[in-house]
Amino acid sequence: MRQPRIGRGQYMTPSEHNPHGIINAALSDIIAAEPIFERLTSQASHKPHFTNLDKLAEQAHADGKISQQEADILCKAEASRLRSINVDEFEYDALAVASKKSDKQKNSSPLDKEQAA
Repeated sequence: MRQPRIGRGQYMTPSEHNPHGIINAALSDIIAAEPIFERLTSQASHKPHFTNLDKLAEQAHADGKISQQEADILCKAEASRLRSINVDEFEYDALAVASKKSDKQKNSSPLDKEQAA
């Protein structure tokens, strides 16, 4: 195994409970996918972003531009990329902060609304 580029000397074995190892493994996956991505996008009129690699792999494999092994490398890189950036996922409502105005409206009684009118 080659020397890790992130955090030399740290425990880098990728596992569910070792985020440093997961990030380092993701880096290796991305580096492996870069030449395939470059080859596929070199002829494009505009260079696409390095995202949705799984969809790119599916289309390129269907068109016969890459092998199944290369498609697997792109899919693995996309999964690693998403795992690295989607560290905290919450439901939208869980992060919403109620405004003071809406709190007052919820706590007011029907009599308060009649008196205000």
